[in-house]
Amino acid sequence: MMHRYITILTVALWGASLWGQAPSRPAAGRSHTVSAAARNTPTTPALNVTQLNSTLSALQNAAQQTTLDLARLRVDKWKTDGGSKGQIEGNVESLMSNMANALPGMISAVRSAPTSLTANLKLYRDLNVLYDVLAPLADSAGSFGSRDEYQSLSADTQLLEANRRALADYMESLAAFQEAELSRLRGHGNQSSSAATAAPATAKKSGPVVVMGENGVPKRIVDADDDDAPRPVHKKPAAQPASQTTTTKK
Repeated sequence: MMHRYITILTVALWGASLWGQAPSRPAAGRSHTVSAAARNTPTTPALNVTQLNSTLSALQNAAQQTTLDLARLRVDKWKTDGGSKGQIEGNVESLMSNMANALPGMISAVRSAPTSLTANLKLYRDLNVLYDVLAPLADSAGSFGSRDEYQSLSADTQLLEANRRALADYMESLAAFQEAELSRLRGHGNQSSSAATAAPATAKKSGPVVVMGENGVPKRIVDADDDDAPRPVHKKPAAQPASQTTTTKK
């Protein structure tokens, strides 16, 4: 009797130890699922805002230097006709006005909102206009002006071109960043829609229904969610005849 009791106790303890180790297997499956989901999540490229701020600072300093170089020009001394001098002087005034009034505001707008594609594009378009005017002006200084004027304007043109290319590179990375963000948001939306669509399919059934026969005797059992299954019919009990009373006249 004592040996049988020890055997039963040993089997019980062995079963309890196996039961305690069983839940560890689903956890590995969940971690594998999470890892797979993490791998399928689209990665968003990083934006180098620090490099952008460096480009904006360099552009601001270059614009100030270019404004000083334009102010030092002696177009009236250039070896060309009066009509060409008037056109060149008009271009110089337009460049100085843009760099002193319009350009600083655009630089501030991009610095305040580095992820704004509109602000970056507006600044980039203005740099294109400035380059299209400054580059021919530097060539004119080389043809009609002094050597110092040509060298200063040529250096200003190269700095403007370098800053314009740096801004273009940043805009390309910004476009990739926004496309990745849009794809990520669309992915989350599709997952939510799939979960909402799959929810009714996994709804819990209400269970079996007992179909009652005559005299309250169970007839059969059907599934409550089966559209073709007949619903239980409950018969009303037969009406009992009212008791009759006889009145005896005295």
